[in-house]
Amino acid sequence: QLEALRDEAAMAIHNHNNNSEDGTATASSSISGPRVMVVGPSECGKSTLVKTLVAYATKVGRTPLWVDLDPMDNSLSVPGALAVAPMTAAAVSVETYATTGLPPNTVHPLVVYHGSSSQIHPDLFKGQVDRLAQSIDTRLQHDEQARASGIIVN
Repeated sequence: QLEALRDEAAMAIHNHNNNSEDGTATASSSISGPRVMVVGPSECGKSTLVKTLVAYATKVGRTPLWVDLDPMDNSLSVPGALAVAPMTAAAVSVETYATTGLPPNTVHPLVVYHGSSSQIHPDLFKGQVDRLAQSIDTRLQHDEQARASGIIVN
């Protein structure tokens, strides 16, 4: 089932890339890119799917916003944090994904510290997610490439 979801999301990104007005795939567009949110139980492969989608999007020339809302196991920052980062091809490689995380000086995430990597504080979490959402909205209003590249949420 996870493979089917991954394939469906990858196809949505592929179809989006091939649906520009003149028939060519462009990273800059006035239309919005795909929005994908991956949810599920603990240890079911959510982060792996998100990394796969991010890698595919950067491979086809996009710069998607990766939003990591998992303070228990944040892939973009330290445990206990929520983060969003524009992902580039330079930041995505098998070596960095598997061993060290994001390479230095390739991506600069916006990070808020939730304060706990063992439990979620609902009111704080909602406020932090709202603040990240405002920052994302502001970026998408002013950055055509980010808007066309889409958002992938873990």
